[in-house]
Amino acid sequence: MSYNRNTSRNRIAARLDNIPYSDYHGINNPASLCYLTSVLHVLSMTPRFPEAVKRGSATHSLYLDPNLDKLFSDLEKCTADINDIAMALGITEADIYEQRDAAEYFQKILCGTSPEASEMFQGTLKRCIKCHGCRTKNKTDDPFWSLPISVGPGLRLYSANNLEMAFEDVFTPTTLTGDNTIYCDRCQAREDATIVCSWQHPPQILTLQLKRFQLDYLRNRYEKITCCIDVPQKLHIKGCDYELYARINHYGSLTCGHYTATIKSYETGGWYDFDDARVRLLRPQPCQQGETAKSSSAYLLMYRRAPRPPAAAGRAHAECVDERVAVTSTGCLARPSDYA
Repeated sequence: MSYNRNTSRNRIAARLDNIPYSDYHGINNPASLCYLTSVLHVLSMTPRFPEAVKRGSATHSLYLDPNLDKLFSDLEKCTADINDIAMALGITEADIYEQRDAAEYFQKILCGTSPEASEMFQGTLKRCIKCHGCRTKNKTDDPFWSLPISVGPGLRLYSANNLEMAFEDVFTPTTLTGDNTIYCDRCQAREDATIVCSWQHPPQILTLQLKRFQLDYLRNRYEKITCCIDVPQKLHIKGCDYELYARINHYGSLTCGHYTATIKSYETGGWYDFDDARVRLLRPQPCQQGETAKSSSAYLLMYRRAPRPPAAAGRAHAECVDERVAVTSTGCLARPSDYA
């Protein structure tokens, strides 16, 4: 039997690629808290957020900053536990086996974090509702932590598998008619209306929530949309350039699923898979050279605003503020006492 040296080398290389090596530590999951561990992994790897939490922990004891600071410090040395944070978020021992939404707890954590630390995630939309009856315009400022993006069938621009086209669908002004009419105080009646939103304040970290769960009215239950969507490495939104650095994935069904996080390290430049206590460097590396990735599991996408030359920064911000978005999202501004 002849010995093939190249084949042997290939086998050794394949085994080395499968070794779960990582530069980072994971988080212990005592039961079904993957929706929480995946969010905490992303926050711990978000540039400048751990430093802001550390500063806030000294002066904001009623917020979650001290709990987050302890977790982030533990992650630098070993696999960490989340018992304190789970308790602060109202998750009891009776709740730890329940399936919950990562997007919901992403917002809960940011709502409970000091404004100085969480401000990089918060954007503001200026919403304008125009009544078709009296032509009155009602304008409000709506803070948001994430923007919902529709995926799957039924979109106006047939953007079921393309995130950038889904944005175009979102940017289209929305007309409320039929059963969706609004009550106009001036008309003293329900009237058709148009909603148009503009960027009042584009966030430093833009979080997109892919709406993968929809109500099946015939079965009276929520179903998951498992379509594969193109996830671009970079987004350009009217003068604002964003670069993907984290993704929270959901596998399985609504009632029996699992969350993981795929995150780019700005220390090593590599992409890592965070699955509770298990962390591994991805081989091969995804999202190389700005390519677009396809995913049927992506649920939350985190884009960091790319730095721009000083001369173009002011002009880019002015352009970005003029971008129109036809979507409504409200932020939940919690009281500090809720997390005491």
